[in-house]
Amino acid sequence: MRLGREPLTAQLTKLALAGRTGALWLPGDNGGAIRLYRGDVTGAESPGTPDLASRLARWPAGPGHASGPSALERDWVVREAIADAAFDLLAHTPRAGRFTDGGAAGPDDGGAMTVGELLAEVNRRREITRQLSACVTADSVLARDPRFSGSGVHIPASQWALLVRMNGPVTPRRLAMQRGRSVFTTTLDVFRLISLGLVAVDGGQPPDGQAISFIGATAS
Repeated sequence: MRLGREPLTAQLTKLALAGRTGALWLPGDNGGAIRLYRGDVTGAESPGTPDLASRLARWPAGPGHASGPSALERDWVVREAIADAAFDLLAHTPRAGRFTDGGAAGPDDGGAMTVGELLAEVNRRREITRQLSACVTADSVLARDPRFSGSGVHIPASQWALLVRMNGPVTPRRLAMQRGRSVFTTTLDVFRLISLGLVAVDGGQPPDGQAISFIGATAS
């Protein structure tokens, strides 16, 4: 199927309408692939986000946790891995990809997304990160407030897990890769830590209340 040099979003739409199975490859250092099965997206990989295997390998285990994610939880992990990677690939200047037939597994384990669902989610994340960018991005250099002691602080476990890993300069992307979690969600958690005064961005400014209110509503 000849896709020409159209932007990636247009190529994905054409492939979905044609019900194609294969992989759309993006070249370059920040390249990756979006995999389709009969027009639905069943996988995506980007070097800038954790892959599905690392996310599943870091799923909580031990007392109080099952040996692995349930079918519903795995479905969510797969979809999040797809959205996280696709957003990272599409966040750069729109470009054309190269499609190769075959090599994409069917959605037997769940987690497939339609191209329309994927592009809608990418656009939602793009709008949120556009507003966040005045304060923090996935590649901002962070530092924990040296006065932070941990006493009297009540934050979700996901944010606490980030704080305890900030023993030196680090970025939201690096934290996400270490934990096998979404880069997008990690950046949101970091934003909330910044708004609480627990974390600072090198050369950054604290967010205003209006931004916190809006992002809290759209990200839920």
